[in-house]
Amino acid sequence: MFWHQGSFEPGPAWPEFAPLFDALNDATERGDDEALHEADEAIGAAGFVLVPPGDGPVVTEFLLSIEDDAVAVRFP
Repeated sequence: MFWHQGSFEPGPAWPEFAPLFDALNDATERGDDEALHEADEAIGAAGFVLVPPGDGPVVTEFLLSIEDDAVAVRFP
């Protein structure tokens, strides 16, 4: 599986969720696999969904990474 890259522009709810991605980015930088897994689990538990334009189905199973103004999504 490969990552889909895009631009990220935070909305009003971002301050609530930013710590989840800070933990993910910190774990990645440190190479801490256990902390990385925990951060991925916390992001998954937050209930994010991807809503495609048009009539496509909502996507609930994916990995999500946000750092600064970049977003990356990977589908299993």
